[in-house]
Order: sequence, then C-alpha cells, then structure tokens
Amino acid sequence: MCSLDLSELSIINRVLIRSSPLSDCISTSLEYFFSIALTISSCTVSVFIEKAEECPPSNCSRKSATSSTGNKNHKSRIPTTQLGRSAMQGDSSSHQLPCEESSNENSSNNNSARRSTMKTSSTPPTNKKPAAVTTADKRQLEVQFSSRKTRYAMLRKALADKEKTAQDLYKEMSSLREKIIAAGGKDPGKIEEPRSPLVDGLKQKSPGEWGSSNDLVEKRLPAISVDESAIIGVSLLQNQLQDLCDHSRELCQRALDSSSSFASLVKSWLTESSQSEAGNAPLDTEVEAQLAIFGRDNEDMRTRLNELAAIQKDLVAELAKRSSSLTGEYENDRANEPPGGDRKDLREQLNAALEELKTERDRANHGKEKARMTELQMQKARAKVRELEGHVVNEEAKLQQLQSSVKSLEAQLKQKDQAMEQRMKDMHKAMKSSESLVSKIEKQRDTLETRMLELKEQMVSKEAEANATIKELSDRFGTIDAEINEEREKRQEAENALAEVEERCKHLEEKSQLLCELASEKSNNLVVADNKHTENEMHLYNDLQATRAELEKERRKTKQLETEKQEIVAVMHRAASRDDENETKDKLAAELAAKTEELQNLMLENCYLREEVEFAKRKRDGLEKQLSEIQHHLHAKSKEGSKTGLDAIGLQQQVSDLRNSLAQVIQQNQELETTLTQKQLELEQRDRVMREQSKFLKARDELLTVLKKKQQTSVDNPSNESYEDMDEINKQVAAKTEAIQELYATLEGKQMQVMRLEKLVKLLEDQQDRAQAQRTRLEHRIAQLEMSLRDKTKNGNWYVSSEYNSGKSDRTNRTLGIL
Repeated sequence: MCSLDLSELSIINRVLIRSSPLSDCISTSLEYFFSIALTISSCTVSVFIEKAEECPPSNCSRKSATSSTGNKNHKSRIPTTQLGRSAMQGDSSSHQLPCEESSNENSSNNNSARRSTMKTSSTPPTNKKPAAVTTADKRQLEVQFSSRKTRYAMLRKALADKEKTAQDLYKEMSSLREKIIAAGGKDPGKIEEPRSPLVDGLKQKSPGEWGSSNDLVEKRLPAISVDESAIIGVSLLQNQLQDLCDHSRELCQRALDSSSSFASLVKSWLTESSQSEAGNAPLDTEVEAQLAIFGRDNEDMRTRLNELAAIQKDLVAELAKRSSSLTGEYENDRANEPPGGDRKDLREQLNAALEELKTERDRANHGKEKARMTELQMQKARAKVRELEGHVVNEEAKLQQLQSSVKSLEAQLKQKDQAMEQRMKDMHKAMKSSESLVSKIEKQRDTLETRMLELKEQMVSKEAEANATIKELSDRFGTIDAEINEEREKRQEAENALAEVEERCKHLEEKSQLLCELASEKSNNLVVADNKHTENEMHLYNDLQATRAELEKERRKTKQLETEKQEIVAVMHRAASRDDENETKDKLAAELAAKTEELQNLMLENCYLREEVEFAKRKRDGLEKQLSEIQHHLHAKSKEGSKTGLDAIGLQQQVSDLRNSLAQVIQQNQELETTLTQKQLELEQRDRVMREQSKFLKARDELLTVLKKKQQTSVDNPSNESYEDMDEINKQVAAKTEAIQELYATLEGKQMQVMRLEKLVKLLEDQQDRAQAQRTRLEHRIAQLEMSLRDKTKNGNWYVSSEYNSGKSDRTNRTLGIL
C-alpha cells in the first residue's frame, strides 16, 4: 500500500507540475496527508488488537465470528467518506472549515453518546450464541444508522454552502461576460446556470477531525464491549483506506481537469493574440503539435488513473479480507491460549501505545494547521493569479491602443514627409525663379550704381559751379555795395544840391512873380534863348542818360538769368521723371521678389542686404559730407538775409529726418541679420530632430521583433517563465508609452517651429518690402533736396540782382522827380 501511494504521489506531482505553478505546495501537503493517514491506521489496528486480547476468549471468538460475517455481509453498506476534500478543494471558500469542524465534532459526540446509552441499556453478555448474535446485529445497525445520519447532515450542509458559492461565482462570471461584450471583446460563451446537484461527491472529514473523533472514541473505549470495538475498528480502517484512495483519485482527476482547462485557455489566448497581431493568421504548427502532445499525455494519465483506481479497489478488498481473517485467527488463538499473568505487560504496552497515539494526535493537529495555512496560501495565490490575469487583459488592451496610435502616427509622419518633399520641390523651383530675379535685380543695381556715380559727378560739378557763381556774386555784391555807398553819398550831395536848387527856385519864383508883375506892368515878354541851359540841368541830363544805359544792361542780364533758370529747371524735371520710372521698376521687382522668396532665399537675401547696408553706409557718409558742406554754405548765406536763414533751418530739419531714416534702415538690416542666423539654427535643429526620429523608428521596429520572439518563446514554455515574460512585456510597454509620449512632444514642437518659421518668413518679406520702398523714398528725397538747393542758389543770385536793380530804379525815379 505504501509503494502504491508513493507511485500515485509521483504521478500527481508530474501532472501538477505541468498544470500550475503551485504544484510544490500541493505535492508536499499530499505527502504529509498520506503519512498521517498511514500512522493513524496502524495505531488504530494496534489498539484494537490490544483491546481484543483483554476480553475473554469465548466472547472474543463468538464476536469475531459475528463481526467477520457481518463485515462480509454488510461490506457494501459500510459508509465510505472522502478524506479531507474540504481542505484541498479549490472552488470552496475558506469559511467552510470551522463549520465542517463543528459538524464533525457534533457527529462524534452523538456517536459516543449513542454508544454509551447502548452500552448501559444492553444486558450483560451470556454464553448463549443466538442472544449474542442478535444484540451484535442490533448494535451494528444502530451504529451504521447514526453514522449515516451524521454523514447526511454534513453532506446537506456542504451542498448548501457549495450551492451558495456556485451562485456567487455564476453572478460574477455573468457580470464579467457582460463587461467583456460591452468593451468590444470576443464573447467567451454563455455559462450554464447552476442546478441543485444530486449527490456529486460526498464530503469527508479531514485527518485532524478524524483524530478528534478518535480521541472521543478512545476516551469511551472501556464502556464499549470488545465485539463492538472490533467491528467498528475494522469498518473504520476500511473506510479510511477507501477514503484515501478516493481522495487521491479525486486529486488526480482535478489535476487532469485543471491541466486540460489550462491547455484550452492557452490555446484560446494564443488564437486571440495571433488574431489581434497578425490579422487572423493561423497558429504555428509547433504550438499545435505541443498542444496535441499535451492532450495525449492527459488522456494517458486519465487511463492510468482509472487503472490505479481499479487496483486500489482490489487492494482495499484484499486488505479487508486479510484483516478479517487475521482477526478470526487471533480470536482462535486467544481461545486456545490459557489466561496468563502477562496482562500487566500488555497494559504497560497499551499505555505506551496510548502515549504514542497522543503524540500522533498532536502531530495530526499540527498537520491540520499546516493544511489550513497551505489552503490560505493557495487562496492568496489564486487571487494573485486572477489579478495578474486582469492585468494581462488590461495590458493587452493598452498594447492594442498603443499599436493603433503608433500606426496613426506613422501615417501622419508619412503624410508630413510627403508634404515636406512637395514643399522642397516648390522651394527648389522658387529658388530657380528667384535666381533669375536676383540676376535681373543685380543688373538693375549696377545700372543704378553707375547712374548714381554720374549724378554724384554732376552734383560735384554743379556744386563747384554754384560755389564759383556764389564767389562771383559775392564779389559783385561787394562792388555793388561800394557803388551803392557812393551813390548814397552822391544822393546826399544831390539832395543838398536839390535843396539849394529849391531855395533858388523859390527865389527865382519870387523873382519871376516880380518879373511877371513887372511884365504885366510893362507887358514885356521874357524869351529864353536856345542852347542856354544851366550846368545843373546839363549834369542831370547826363545822369539820366547813364541810368537809362545801366537799366538796359540790367534788363539784359535778368533776361539771361531767367533763360538759364528755365534751362536748369527743365534739366531737373527730366532727371526727376527718370527717377520716377526707376522707382516704379524697383517697386515691381520688389513685389515679384517678395512673392517668390522662401526659406532657401534667405541666405541670398542676407548677402544682398549686407551689400546694401555697406552701400547705404557709403551713401550715408557721402550725404553727411554733402549736408555738412550745405550747412556751412547755408550758414554763410544766413548772414546775408533772414529768408536764407529760414531756408537753412528747414534744410537742417530735413537733414535730421534723413539721418533718422538712415538709422532706422540700419536697425532693420541688423534685425534681419539676427533673424537669418536664428533661422539657420532652427533648420539645423530640425535636421537633428529628424535624425533622432529615424533612430527612434528603428528602435521601435527592433522592439516589435523582440516582442514577437518573446511571445513565441512563452508559447513554447508556458510554466513559471510566463510570469517573467509578462513582467518584461510590462516594462517594455511602459518604455514604449514613454517613447510615444516623447514622439508626441517632438511632433508638437515641430508643428510650432513650422508655424514660427512661416511667420518669420512673412515678417522678413514685409521688412524687405519696406526697406526697398524706404530706399526709393530716400533717393527721391535726395533728388528733391538737390533741386531745392539749385533753386535756392538761383534765387539768391536773383535776389542780389533784384536789389541792385531796385536801387537803380529808385535813383532814376528820384532824378526824374527832380527833373
């Protein structure tokens, strides 16, 4: 029997190692339970044998015969129980243990009470055989009835508890099924409703509970007769052996069921994972072959289990026969043996056996506690397994979501790459067109530079001429001043002479009146002879002729100056019209360049703007020199009159405005240079980000291949390595989520950079247009200032000549008035 139990244990261990990671704990508990059962059975047999030795031989022989016949006749009616099913059953909850213990204790107390009452009520045994047989049969039937009654109560209570747990599990599974369907998962199938089972399997006491019941039985052994003890001992031994066999068969059956369910679960999980990953791809042939081998092993184990069950039944039957025959032989030997004085030794041996039995009871209780602890550990492990399964399902859902998001991101990246390629092509086309425009603009710039050089030369020559004319006019002004002073002196002299002449005229009038009176009196006519003028009259006449000649000369000079002025004005109008035509051309070119410029043209524009800045600086220096000369000239001229001073102030204001505009142009050029450098740095950063993205995509592809390999290896080795693989998969999923979040961040940064670049390009285009327009305005303003300077120089000359002419005209008018 011991060898058979060890072989069964090895088979159970193999099956459990294949089925679940909790095989070590279950195998150790099974071995411990089998060892406890064997020790208890050996102790009970020895106790019953010692008790049988104490009784008289006649009674022992009779009752042994009756017990043997009773055992043979009622062998099928002996109650068989399932040892320790409540301790090892996986579906039952932990709260059933105390209930079962209390029921077992109640049953043992009831049995002991019934036996004591039967002992007191029964008459003492006599030497008549028919009376002994009838009392033994009655007692055996009562014992059987009481045991079956307690067993029925226990089974009924256990069935009620199991029905309750089955109802709870059915509700939980139905709610989980509804959640899976609501989440869009695959329907796992409808679950059958729990029915009130018939007698599916009978509940049995645990070895510890048997020890407690045996304690009560052994306490009341002195009150029980020897024949009852022999019958009960054999029946208990047979029941315990049958329970051990049934329990081992049930454990093996449960292990096979769990392994088959595990294989079906692995197969369904593999089909779902292959469908979700490869798009309804078939399973690998290796995995299918391994699953088929696993199923065949399970079938072989089932057949071997059935064979072992049959062998165990035969062995139990043989052991019962041998035990009955041994008891019969023992009774015969006891009947033949005379009573001796060795009972004291037997009593001592009995006491030693009882002490050993107590120690074995303690061990059994300790084993019971260990069994409880192992059951609690198993329940915790099952809860952990369920939690891990829930985590696996959640992680699979997250993986699917992440894969879908990765696919969408890849599609977006492809679209953006295509858009960038198209944009690059457009930019290349724009570069080609802009290069042609730049060449045209450079040609126009060369023509403008040559024209500016010509205008500068003309301005220099005109300024030299203006300076020469100013010098001449200043010299003439000095001479005319001297002449005017002389004329003033002459005028004073003439006025003095005129006063004398007036006085003289008054005297002459008086004299003439007197003469008239005399003539009237004398009526004599006064006749003036010809060619008899006075000297003063002759002088006045000569002065009149000279002033007329000078007036004619001045009129001729004014006519010449007006003709020259008209010619200069015509030349300046022609120059202004040419400047207007060039300004319109420049505006059109600037508009075309602004429409076709993009990111690649920024470098060319930078060089062009730098050249323009240098040119503007040179031009500014030349203009500042010219303006300083004009200021000196105007300052010199401001001394000549108030009008020239006001004109000089206006020109200074214009010069300050021009300087401010030049400073603004320089600042704009500097800002354009800084923006260009920033754009170059942003383009470099963008290239670097694209390289990092390519590296990240390569790493992602490698990670996907590693995950596929790990899944294949997990299918090949579905034992404890699956948990390690799950941990690795969780870590990889966490790393993948972080990488995807970084990719989202980089994509958003890229979008923001693209928006900023577009805004900056528009701002640069607008600034370029404004700079071009401001440059044309400044050139036009400079031309206007040059025209105004020329007009002012001419107006100054005309003012001097007009003053000279007005002085002469005043003098002639006075002379004419005098005449």
